[in-house]
Amino acid sequence: MADLLRQYRPRRPLSDARPAAAAAFVAAARPAAAAEAAAAAERFAPEFAQYGELIRDRRGDLAGFMVRGEDRDFAARVRAQLVEIGVPEEALRQQASWLTAIGPQRTFLKLEWLAGPGGTVSRVAALYVRRRLPVAEAIALISAEAAGVLPTAHFHTLARLLAKETLHFIALACRPGELVHYKLYFSQLQDATNREAVQVRLGRALAHYAPHRAAVARWAAYHDRLAPAGPERTLFVSLAMTRDGVQPSIKIDYPEVAPDVAVAVLDVAEQQPAAEGFAELCRQAGTDRLSFLGLRLGVGAVPVLKGYADFP
Repeated sequence: MADLLRQYRPRRPLSDARPAAAAAFVAAARPAAAAEAAAAAERFAPEFAQYGELIRDRRGDLAGFMVRGEDRDFAARVRAQLVEIGVPEEALRQQASWLTAIGPQRTFLKLEWLAGPGGTVSRVAALYVRRRLPVAEAIALISAEAAGVLPTAHFHTLARLLAKETLHFIALACRPGELVHYKLYFSQLQDATNREAVQVRLGRALAHYAPHRAAVARWAAYHDRLAPAGPERTLFVSLAMTRDGVQPSIKIDYPEVAPDVAVAVLDVAEQQPAAEGFAELCRQAGTDRLSFLGLRLGVGAVPVLKGYADFP
C-alpha cells in the first residue's frame, strides 16, 4: 500500500541490498526469527528490487516487511511461503480463488513476526490485492471460499458511511491455528477542496466502529496534523472480520507522516520512545518519514499505532 503516494525521495539503499536490510531489521527486533526472515526476504528478492517496505508497531513488539508482485511466479512463491508458515487451508483457497478471479497484478504480501510469551515468536501473513472492485463483488469473492458465514453487511455499512461504491484493496490476514481475518480497504482522496468533507466521513465511520470515545477524541484533536492542508493525498480506511464477528475497531492509514507527528495521539510519557522507534524504522529504510501511519481506534482508550516505511 505504501507505493501509492510518494512526495519525498531521499537517497535509497541499493535494491540488491534490500532483502538483507529487511532480514536484518526483523532479526534485530525478533532474534528467534532471524533465519526464517532471511529466507523469506531472499525468496522475494526479485520483488524487493522494485518495491519493499519495513514495518513495526510503536513498542517494537512487531517487525516485518512487505513486497509487491505482478505475476504468477510471485503468486506461486507467496503460496509456498504461506504453506511454510502453516496458515489455515482457508487462506490458501482464498489466494487461489483471487488469483483466478482477478489475476496476479498489484498483489502485496506482508510478513510480520510478533513477540510471544516466553521469548517465542508468532507469525502473521497478510495478502492484499489492489483492485477497484464493487463492494458486492468483493464480498462475493470472499464469501465463496470462507469457512462459515461472515458478517459482511458491515462492509456495506462502512462503504455507505464513507460514500464509497468501490474498494481499493481486498485483503486477508492469517496466522497458524487461528481464524482468517478479512479486510476491505476504502480510499479517501483529500485535497484542498474537500478536507472538511473527508473528516466528516471519517468521523461517521469512527462513530460507528470505534467504541472508545477517548480514542476518537484524540483522533479528532490530531487529524489535521496527520492529514494537513497541502498536496493531494490518499488515506485508507479498513475494517476486519472473521466468521466470529466484526473486529471492534477501525483503522485509518495516513500517508507521509513524520515520526514526531505520528506519536502526538499518545500519552506524553509514551511519545518520545515511540517517536524514536519510528525514526529508527525510517532510518533503516532510508527515508525520514513514515510512508504510512496505521492508526487503529476502538480497541482501547489510546489508539494503536503501526508504522510503515518503504525503500524510496
